[in-house]
Amino acid sequence: MLLSAMLAYALSKLRIRFRRTLMFAVFLGLTIPIYITIVPVFIMLRGFGLTDNLLGLVGPYLAFGIPFTVLVLQSFFWQVPDELIEAAKIDGAGEWRVFFTLILPLSLPALVTVAILDAVATWNEFLFALIVLNSDASKTIPVGLLNFQGQFANNNTGLAAGILIAVVPILVAYVILQRWIVGGLTAGATKG
Repeated sequence: MLLSAMLAYALSKLRIRFRRTLMFAVFLGLTIPIYITIVPVFIMLRGFGLTDNLLGLVGPYLAFGIPFTVLVLQSFFWQVPDELIEAAKIDGAGEWRVFFTLILPLSLPALVTVAILDAVATWNEFLFALIVLNSDASKTIPVGLLNFQGQFANNNTGLAAGILIAVVPILVAYVILQRWIVGGLTAGATKG
């Protein structure tokens, strides 16, 4: 989140060299399907010794989550008036202080929205977890739900209970953070 917010702020408000190239590279990540990267990512993780380890999932989750997060936050940051940033700079604030004391507090609805959407996507991710994790001790909930299905029989009661357990944390987070989510989803939608 912090990395994506800094990149989105830099791409939307700062004058940096090769901004269009950076934007193109970040948003190119949105066009790459996760399925074509399975084999290269698995080979790379195996080379680093990160297979059957939850830390091995961090890299792919970041690589596929950052482009969407940057896209949402960048559209929000474009709506922050430049006059606020200029006033903070006139008062002596540097770029870091402007970002941490002005931009981040103003962008709380967008940050919460992106955090919830990214958390749901990560929580429900199945493919990388299935490929990278082997042992039962390190399996994620979506991969663990496969244990309730067999070749000849299904434990539908256990599967339903497992799905309920998997849904409750995200549902509770959504209920608690609902007011920020709605504001964050509509924050970058209009211009004015």
